[in-house]
Amino acid sequence: MKPPTPFNKLISLHGKQALVTGAGTGIGRAIAYRLAEAGADLILFDIHQKNLEIVKDELAIFQTQTTIHQVDISQKEARQQLWRQIANDKPDILVNNAGIYPFKDFLDVDEALAAHIYETNLNSVIWLCQEMIRRRVKNRRGHYQYCLH
Repeated sequence: MKPPTPFNKLISLHGKQALVTGAGTGIGRAIAYRLAEAGADLILFDIHQKNLEIVKDELAIFQTQTTIHQVDISQKEARQQLWRQIANDKPDILVNNAGIYPFKDFLDVDEALAAHIYETNLNSVIWLCQEMIRRRVKNRRGHYQYCLH
């Protein structure tokens, strides 16, 4: 089996900025890697600061700008604060990757846990997309696509 084609050979994202949630591990980390490989500057969100720092260090080889922000996107106020912190940024791409499901038997999921899962996996996606679209309309930039995770 031949190795995958480097992403930067498939697409150029130079001059673009991507915001990736859940970027500290797994799929989010891999997406951040591929976006940086294609030349995108990155704004990375994750709940774990240490993981973000590791990813940022790894992405330095691509010589793109990467900023990291520790945030629990299940918390409305935390999401709003993050948007204020990146007020001068104009992301072109939003990757809603953050998501949770604790290793727990489904029959043992209580109302509080279900609400936390709902806030993280659904509400954060809605509100992040909504704010992203507001910014894009305000700046008269781009078009919209959505990929459900």
